Amino acid sequence: MFDTIVIGNDLSSLIAAVTSGLSGKRTALLREGHIPSFYSESGYTFDIDPFPWTGFGQNEFVRQFLTAVDSALIEEHLIHPLDPSLQVLFPNHRINITNTKEGCLKEFKREFGDEIGAIESLYETLEQKNDVLSNILNKGFYHRPNSVRDIARFTGYAPALVWHRLSLSRSFKTFHKNIKMQRFIDALTLLFSNISVDTANAFVRAYALTPLFREQFYFTGGRHTLTDKLTSIFSESGGFLFEGCSIVRLQVEETVTIELAMKDENRTMNSRSVIVSEKWEKLKTLLFTDKRFSRMNRRYNAIGKPLHPFTLHVGVSDKGLPEQMGEHVIIVSEEDKTMTNGNLLFVEMSSRSDPFRAPLGKRAASISVFLDESPLRLSNAELQEMSYGMLENIQSHIPFFKENIDHLNIEKSIDISRQYQEVICRKYSNNRSSILGISPLSSATPVHNVFLTGGMVFAGLGFIGEILSGIDAAKFVIGG
Repeated sequence: MFDTIVIGNDLSSLIAAVTSGLSGKRTALLREGHIPSFYSESGYTFDIDPFPWTGFGQNEFVRQFLTAVDSALIEEHLIHPLDPSLQVLFPNHRINITNTKEGCLKEFKREFGDEIGAIESLYETLEQKNDVLSNILNKGFYHRPNSVRDIARFTGYAPALVWHRLSLSRSFKTFHKNIKMQRFIDALTLLFSNISVDTANAFVRAYALTPLFREQFYFTGGRHTLTDKLTSIFSESGGFLFEGCSIVRLQVEETVTIELAMKDENRTMNSRSVIVSEKWEKLKTLLFTDKRFSRMNRRYNAIGKPLHPFTLHVGVSDKGLPEQMGEHVIIVSEEDKTMTNGNLLFVEMSSRSDPFRAPLGKRAASISVFLDESPLRLSNAELQEMSYGMLENIQSHIPFFKENIDHLNIEKSIDISRQYQEVICRKYSNNRSSILGISPLSSATPVHNVFLTGGMVFAGLGFIGEILSGIDAAKFVIGG
């Protein structure tokens, strides 16, 4: 009998399993299929998750959590701040997000001289609200209230939150006639939150702009080294890891019964509780068909159609890249179009000084877009056409990119992008009305021993929300 079983391939599920296991609970982590944490070919190594990880600065939440798990988990010589932390490219405009306020404002003044007064005002407002956003994390206001005590705490702070939200909304509205600045804010909202741009409120947008104030980091060798270490910590601390299995039945009563089909045997497992990733492909068929989850299923369906990531993995000669090109680059191809279906590209690039991810003189580039349809639903021909369009878009901003491609396996990239839909967060529509607009769905469910984790739970907090949702679900099990 396990204390809890965690089902999921994503980072949130791993965090939930590690948190539960280190608390002394007998914990199993079930990962269906064989989804690797990285992809290597022709001397290039690509993280399966190419999107930015936040919260690794000194005294920031993710670093503090990981250090508490294992003080040696973050090897200081393998993680270093990026400068610029992000580059945003428009037709005829380039903005470098530096690690200083003065540097950022200098960039904005160069590109948006006529609007610099309004931009400085927005920057000051965001700086002032930074403490408010930190309090949301520190005081747990990102939760949906699940008890009378929670409601009382939130109600007492609600008037202040409403005032801060209105203040932020007024600041953002000053740019309603500046399409480039609007698209800049939209681009960061899409990248640093898991809420779609059209449903992101002022708090979500403000939180997504925190890279303007906080360092972003590069992980030498790839971030998969960190998740692989976490997996090892889970196993070495007494956790049970089952990979490549298939869950054929999930029954929830006073205890949880799970039937697994494995390579060499079938197995039945019992647990006092279960934590399930919202990305698990069998969530609706094996769990939400239970009538006790009918209301939660309606909420899940009401969240709306998400945007799905698709990534192209490219090896490129460094000689064909601009000398000032950083490791994290957003490219907006057409300012008057939405950020989906190839108009926004996010390029994650290996560092020139990283010997583990690319041969000497080369760089590994993960080029990602967000699609209205899942790669699982699109044909190979449609995704190949999208891939060629992505290369044309990047070529229009980086003129010698295509000529210097050293490695490209579109078929493999399509296969990986289909696999990683259970790993990487989609961008969700948050149609539910709330003050914060951060949490479309709660970790708690109508059944006392079933809990959810995953990026949807605290979607407005982006990557940090993924970590929090794992911790949050585990705390329900632990009782803390």
